[in-house]
Amino acid sequence: MSDHETYGKLLEGLHITGYTFERACYRIAKLLESGDWKECAGGFADIDAFLNSLGLEQFREITEQRRKIAGLIKKLQPKVSNRKIAAAIGVGKDTINRDLAQDAPQDGEKPKKNNSAMAQDTPPRSAEGEHWIDGERALSGTQAAKLVARRQDKAGKKAERERRRNLTPDLPEVSERYRLIHGDLADVEIERESIDCIVTDPPYRREHLDCFSVLAKRAAGWLRPGGSMLVMSGQSWLPEVLVRLGSHLTYQWTLAYLTPGGQAVQIFPRRVNSFWKPVFWFVKGEYAAAWVGDVSSSRTNDNDKRFHDWGQSESGMADLLDRVSVPGDMILDPFCGGGATGVVALRMNRHFIGIDIDEEAIATTARRLMKEAADADLVA
Repeated sequence: MSDHETYGKLLEGLHITGYTFERACYRIAKLLESGDWKECAGGFADIDAFLNSLGLEQFREITEQRRKIAGLIKKLQPKVSNRKIAAAIGVGKDTINRDLAQDAPQDGEKPKKNNSAMAQDTPPRSAEGEHWIDGERALSGTQAAKLVARRQDKAGKKAERERRRNLTPDLPEVSERYRLIHGDLADVEIERESIDCIVTDPPYRREHLDCFSVLAKRAAGWLRPGGSMLVMSGQSWLPEVLVRLGSHLTYQWTLAYLTPGGQAVQIFPRRVNSFWKPVFWFVKGEYAAAWVGDVSSSRTNDNDKRFHDWGQSESGMADLLDRVSVPGDMILDPFCGGGATGVVALRMNRHFIGIDIDEEAIATTARRLMKEAADADLVA
């Protein structure tokens, strides 16, 4: 088993808590003893970062497991204080003093007697739903579920902070951060797994439904693992659109894209005034980044049709991009039309690739992006 697989199994064990926690602690010890913890999950700078990612302080190891983990941490970091080890594992300093003294007693020195620490070895009266293992409390199923939810929320926010903290500061010039391709989506060649995020607005008419099938197939090859695809759609043929998009990617969610003010559309065959449109969110594999709100919007009356009959607003596309990408990401719009996605991608310090079968659409987008590059040079 590789170190990455070992780390994944470790997290699984932590979530299940008391019942399989012994196996999880065995894996912690294995990673610490081998030194493979340094390569887990993309690599950790130090042992503290690795331990913080596990959240051990939220669990209660049995005595033997706790002593072994504490001893390994002390071996890896001889100068670290017992108080810091105790905080990482989630017990009192006196408990760690006792554990380490039992493992490696010093000549002429005895561990201090502490009634509160000794009392930890005697389980109090059990409340309903609580479980005790080797004299220490483990989590019930309900408690574990709540804890997992809290940890996932915390992990998502931490991942987003880390992504934004580690943004690439030295981006190329704006004029070097985009590429436009005139061609049929089915035939265009782009490097496999080179795209971080796809944001696009295909044509909605029934005769264009095949576009969604082709899009899903090509996106599955172009997106990096965990990459997102946001696809605007009308609602007349919504069930079929979802089936086609889901043929190669994993459905994540549907965002509501509000179109306030004069952007409302009258759907005469269905006798509906529509003030929003769905944005289908699909992922290659599993999404593991930050939490995302599911209501997006452009500014009032910001439906810009100057560059394309089906053009979208820059404010709306910027709102979508901000939810699923970070500066430095490679953004693809396979139906780039008038180029709104490209303009905001460059403005938000992303890279951009635009595709369109319409040569005039590519020319229009090229003019807009060249102007964006020129404006950026003036500011610089």
